[in-house]
Amino acid sequence: MPHPRPLASQRSSASRPVDHHDDELRTELERLRQENAEHKLKLAAQNEMLVDLSLKVSKECVTVYALLEFSKAVFSAQDASELQNCTFNLLDRTFGLRHICLFARGQEDQLVVRATTIPALMPWRGQTPPILPAFARDAFSGAEARVVQNLTSPPDEFCERFLPEMRTAVVAPATVRGRLRGLIAAFESTPGAFTDHHVHVLSSVAISLAIAAENCDLHEYLQQQAVTDELTGLTNRRVLNQRLSEEILRSSCHGSALSVLMIDIDHFKLVNDTFGHQMGDRVLKSLSALLVAQLRKHDICARYGGEEFVAILPGVGTDEARSVAERIRAAVEQMSVSLGDNGPRTHVTVSIGISTRRSASPTCEDLIDNADRAMYQAKVLGRNRVYVD
Repeated sequence: MPHPRPLASQRSSASRPVDHHDDELRTELERLRQENAEHKLKLAAQNEMLVDLSLKVSKECVTVYALLEFSKAVFSAQDASELQNCTFNLLDRTFGLRHICLFARGQEDQLVVRATTIPALMPWRGQTPPILPAFARDAFSGAEARVVQNLTSPPDEFCERFLPEMRTAVVAPATVRGRLRGLIAAFESTPGAFTDHHVHVLSSVAISLAIAAENCDLHEYLQQQAVTDELTGLTNRRVLNQRLSEEILRSSCHGSALSVLMIDIDHFKLVNDTFGHQMGDRVLKSLSALLVAQLRKHDICARYGGEEFVAILPGVGTDEARSVAERIRAAVEQMSVSLGDNGPRTHVTVSIGISTRRSASPTCEDLIDNADRAMYQAKVLGRNRVYVD
């Protein structure tokens, strides 16, 4: 038997809970949609942040790697030209900086244009421009690397003359052990072209350059020490033998004359015993300066040892060598050496022996020994004289 159908009033009453449940579902669904949209927005923002961070990290990695390679290159550089080439290559190829000037600190807080890519400053390479830029004065005052936002305000005569098209700059002092060695500056014609990133880059480059320049100075000093006598600054004995061998070969090939002088200070021990070794050193230095002044630029003068000096005279025969030696002897005889303005004074004389190339290919020992023997003969004959072997 079929069930009786419910009345209309009963059906309406039964559907109300269902409609209410649908409303709740729709509300919840809308809330979830909103949350999902918010999550998507947050994820998009976070993704954008990660992309920016990744780009920054990549850029920083490129910068760090480039600066590391630059440091390796400049620290292995042997001279200033290598340092300059490394610097310009890095700043141009890696960071797009093309308007560069390297300044070295000169005398009395002046700047010397060491190297530059700026045409107006190229004629001043190795020289001090007549005007000191304002940013250099800041560097001498101890300012750190910074961006100069406006090169035209206040007016700067240096920029007006040499950088008329440039509007902004980043300047980094090259300082090592608290001493300013110079500075590096990059310029651009577009205002606002430089950021803190450029300051960081140029500051790192400046530090590396300052340290590398110190290393180059030390390398040059050690090289100089290896070939010169520390007290007098003349060529040392080891280099003398090398140069004499070269001159013997040249003289033999061209059939030209070659003479050697052996110069010895008379009674030098008496000077040390009477006045002390400080006066003895003064005498050696004074005699060295006198020899350099009396000889030609292409003559070779060396401290042979103790109070003995050797002069090599390319292209000079016996008669001319005798004239040169007599001139030196007379000048030394007139020379006065003192320890300060109010210190004791002394005079010295020298005995000089001369040897001249006679055989086709004499040895260094031959010429030196002959000159040495002649010098001792001059001493035997009374000192303060010249004797020819």
